[in-house]
Amino acid sequence: MEYPLSITSIVETDHEGRQLRSKVTHVMATADLGPFASFGFPAFFFGKLVDVSEEQILYFKHAPGVDVIFRGGGYKFEDLEKNGVFKLVKIS
Repeated sequence: MEYPLSITSIVETDHEGRQLRSKVTHVMATADLGPFASFGFPAFFFGKLVDVSEEQILYFKHAPGVDVIFRGGGYKFEDLEKNGVFKLVKIS
């Protein structure tokens, strides 16, 4: 099944420690969420980004402070391959 993800990263941190974040990038991902298919926040899940360029994937993999929003919950890429296959882990 396909699910929307919203991804942002840190662009700059000022001298007071405040973070300026990038614009939000909206992408789709395929994933099998099992019992979380319709609702809830899995602790982690595997999937694949859909119709995302290799350049975007490299940015998501290497940019500082990348956060992923799924159903309003915060996640981080624990693993992201150049073909778009990923593991997302919930952040507390």
